[in-house]
Amino acid sequence: MKAKRIRIILTFLICGVIWLSAGWAWRTHLEWLGNGSYAWNALPMNEIAMGLATLAGFCTVVFLFGLFWFSRRDSKGRPQRPAGFPESPSLESSGQVAGVIVLSVLAAILYGIIHDQITARICVEYFTIGHPHLIDSESPTMLGLFWGMVATWWVGLTIGIGLAIAARAGTRPQLTCSQTLRPIGILLCGMLGIAILAGLTGYFTSRAGIFHLVPRLAARIPEDKHVAFLTVGWAHSGSYLAGVVGGPILWIVTWRRRGKCALVG
Repeated sequence: MKAKRIRIILTFLICGVIWLSAGWAWRTHLEWLGNGSYAWNALPMNEIAMGLATLAGFCTVVFLFGLFWFSRRDSKGRPQRPAGFPESPSLESSGQVAGVIVLSVLAAILYGIIHDQITARICVEYFTIGHPHLIDSESPTMLGLFWGMVATWWVGLTIGIGLAIAARAGTRPQLTCSQTLRPIGILLCGMLGIAILAGLTGYFTSRAGIFHLVPRLAARIPEDKHVAFLTVGWAHSGSYLAGVVGGPILWIVTWRRRGKCALVG
């Protein structure tokens, strides 16, 4: 019962941080205009990255602590093995851990490139004006390639570390790198679906006059591109939010999957 209570507390703690972060991102992106509409405020990339990285790091630490605790205790919270240093991992096991992390990073980069290739063609100004000027190009293809890698690798790394822990740590049956491919694909498909829904929400609400660009952005972006900019902004925010929420869910599902394998075995 004690272990179950700790599991519940950890789950609620992670979910609470995720939703607080989502509320922070929503509040800082939108400004109430007082006339029944909102203004979209594009945050500097470093602020977004810092907030998401802080959240992801916190969730990873909490999840690591949870796995460390439960991997060494039975259902009643009693230690399963004497205290001491664990055995050194084999070369094959280390390769599997590295494989999961590398697979997650590559999958995130691939998703980012495909995602940004589409959004850069909808509104290239989102990248040339709404992002820091890190690449001297206005080509949608080059911008999609560059930002698709720069803005996603660290998300894949964070998710990959947590997934490797969930798939390999502890005494439960371990999952191989190839066995995590399908769950990662499901996560990416879910992120794409949420990005599409978020983009459509941004498109229709901006067309209806509910959302606008803040004056400093509206003055720099052609008026006929305002709706497109908002559409792309919503799609990107949807992808990030889906990744931040979906990553810990993927970890938990993977850990529970190993528990079911142990019961079957």
